[in-house]
Amino acid sequence: MTRTLPKKVFKNQELNGFQDMLVDVFNSLSVPQNYSRILKDVSLVIGDNLIPHGLNRALTGWAIVDIDGASDIYKTTSNSRFITLNSSAAVTVSLEVF
Repeated sequence: MTRTLPKKVFKNQELNGFQDMLVDVFNSLSVPQNYSRILKDVSLVIGDNLIPHGLNRALTGWAIVDIDGASDIYKTTSNSRFITLNSSAAVTVSLEVF
């Protein structure tokens, strides 16, 4: 999963050099969460829940970042379009998917 930052060409060569340095630094920080999405207010029912994650690639990981209620939640499957989460109770969650 490689993604590079866009670069702008400036008339000032010193500014171009500084930009190149920053782009190199940010591109070297290749952690999956750099390319994550937050799915807000996802309603889960008891049992399996098929959720479109919108990444258009295989899921690297996921995390619950907010939950309204109490539930045991685990992933049963995932692919390039969906994640299936199993919930022990009806809850509303916000998820980070990456």
